[in-house]
Amino acid sequence: MRVVVLRNSFAGRGRGRAKADRLLTALRAGGHDAVVLDVQRADGSSVNGELDDALRGAAALIIAGGDGTLHHSAPAAMHAGVPVYHFPLGTENLFARQFRMTTVPGGVLGALDRREPVTIDTATCGDRVFLLMCSVGFDSCIVERVAAARRGGVSRLDYVAHSIAEIVRPRFVPLTIHADGREIVRHAPGIALVANSSQYAARLDPARDASMRDGLLDLVFIPVASRLELARQLVRVAWGRHLHDARVARIRCREATIAAASAVPYQLDGEHAGTLHADAPLRIRIAPATLRVLAE
Repeated sequence: MRVVVLRNSFAGRGRGRAKADRLLTALRAGGHDAVVLDVQRADGSSVNGELDDALRGAAALIIAGGDGTLHHSAPAAMHAGVPVYHFPLGTENLFARQFRMTTVPGGVLGALDRREPVTIDTATCGDRVFLLMCSVGFDSCIVERVAAARRGGVSRLDYVAHSIAEIVRPRFVPLTIHADGREIVRHAPGIALVANSSQYAARLDPARDASMRDGLLDLVFIPVASRLELARQLVRVAWGRHLHDARVARIRCREATIAAASAVPYQLDGEHAGTLHADAPLRIRIAPATLRVLAE
């Protein structure tokens, strides 16, 4: 079987290279024709042209990297109709956690041998595909800080340091949110999450009931207007108590828009994706059954 292995040696601060090499050895020992593409940038966004060519005639795409590498390569897999397997080498590896994928080569070989891909939903924010989530607020501000300081792979300590920096100088921007054309939030500061997956960084999982196979997005808005309220809300989310808070907006929808009163960063799948400006709302839509996955 011809498989493409997209290898991000930056992931895990470079420690994933040995794991990826062991995977390649196992694939070839198992009789698979493994074609390797190396990512040349830490964020995994550098190989899309090559990847399109490599996926022609391939039976699977194995993404050896983090969620960012997966984020940037998923559109090519969708276009080619090739199923993906996430070989998790990043910091959080949320997609792999969703499907219980590991760095054990035998698990990858088993998924390839079974050849029983499941088809999952993806989503779009404007013209950009994402798999896990889009968010605006405290977390996206941290992601922006991490991206600005990034010189290679990142660790959880990097996120802790930039979380502290954001707490010291927080940005609480009022948001207005619509779901399927209905106003859900009007000019209120907080954290807006539009989730396709139940998984989230640090296992906080604000949208823990989200499904990647239901044709719907899970929208969660957590009001936050001060440092004290932020601390309280993070504790509530960690314990799942936000699910019973009347102030927290939760709704399933097929389309959402998020408008901001002033400029604020947003993130997709844990990647800094740009700045949301007051005159240009984000438009987020579900794309049902658009990606094939080799789940274990």
